[in-house]
Amino acid sequence: MYRLRDLVSRNSWLKVVIDAFLIALSYFVALAIRFEFKIPSNYFSNFLLALPWLVLLFLLINYLMRIYSGRWKYASFDELVSLASACIVSTAIALTTVMLFPKIRLVAVPISVAVIGGVLSLFTMAFVRLQFRLLSERGLRLREPGRKRVLLIGAGEAGEMVARDMMRHPKYDYNPVGFIDDDPAKRNMVVQGIPVLGGREQIPRISKDHQIDQIFITVPSVTGEKIREILPYCEETGAEIKILPGMVLAMAGEVGVGAIRELRLEDLLGREPVETDLASISAYTRGKVVLITGAGGSIGSELARQLYGVGPGKLNTTGQRRVQPLRDGNRVGVPHGDVPRESRCC
Repeated sequence: MYRLRDLVSRNSWLKVVIDAFLIALSYFVALAIRFEFKIPSNYFSNFLLALPWLVLLFLLINYLMRIYSGRWKYASFDELVSLASACIVSTAIALTTVMLFPKIRLVAVPISVAVIGGVLSLFTMAFVRLQFRLLSERGLRLREPGRKRVLLIGAGEAGEMVARDMMRHPKYDYNPVGFIDDDPAKRNMVVQGIPVLGGREQIPRISKDHQIDQIFITVPSVTGEKIREILPYCEETGAEIKILPGMVLAMAGEVGVGAIRELRLEDLLGREPVETDLASISAYTRGKVVLITGAGGSIGSELARQLYGVGPGKLNTTGQRRVQPLRDGNRVGVPHGDVPRESRCC
């Protein structure tokens, strides 16, 4: 089935054959509707003589408007608009012809058939193209069950572009499972065939139910404050967290899977981090006992890692995430998933 879809998508002559069949079928159905599925024999025989000319007209206009230049597996909205324009022109020519020649409309193609047949031709050709694209994109996911399952936070334009990029390019090895969005108007919507599963509070449950491997924050305009609000829900899942950075990328049209990167400290701050000369302030902590509360979080664990590098006597932490043994039996929180709360104090 996949080879057949790919063959049709790559070969223009097969597209022409399929369109010719769809146009002929559409006009035959239009004639049957006009006569309530009881077509008079004289009309039917004359219609069969006129039908090849109608099909040829539609195919010629399609060719002149470069309808057969694209690949159906990548059928876009712009291509459907071009197809609609071609069908409108073809229908207008057919309608003008039958109106100028009364004999044609009286014995072969009534005015209503010329209009209804053109409309049905548009719908059938557009439907086949969309089905090819839908089956192609779904086939990518079905053929590779081992791909990483991704939950996208943000069902806006950027999230939609990232999801579409994943489905079009299997080399990325991602399978977009669902969207998370706090906008109530987007709940239960479907974007690019991917459902909006709920709000941020439901991230842990959704991640568990759908076995999520990675979480992408796909809101280029998101602030550091908003990220800090979302992050605790994401950290409960144990999934890898990545982000689509910056509104500048979105404005430059550089939105896609390739722009996704690891979550950084500056994303949480909402600005570039302040570069601190840790060596110059090491006298405050060297040889002393330091307690960091909340070291299980992203900011706390980063602070713990940096302070450990300036040589405190003891570095004690409290947090709700797994910890890694360091020298002297002390511990520093690192993001490895949920475990019972641990606390080390002086």
